[in-house]
Amino acid sequence: MNCVDRAIYVAIEERNKHTAQHCLRVGFLAEALGYAIHLSKGDLAPLREAGFVHDA
Repeated sequence: MNCVDRAIYVAIEERNKHTAQHCLRVGFLAEALGYAIHLSKGDLAPLREAGFVHDA
């Protein structure tokens, strides 16, 4: 988890710990799916971060 990911997670966790865990799972799942369909490395981070904030 890089600095941006950590900052997003901490901000969401401050609001709701349950939602933060869910968003973390969705973000990493989105990244794994992006990897599976051969997205570039440059596209994986924004995809992961979008998953982190999808419920925020």
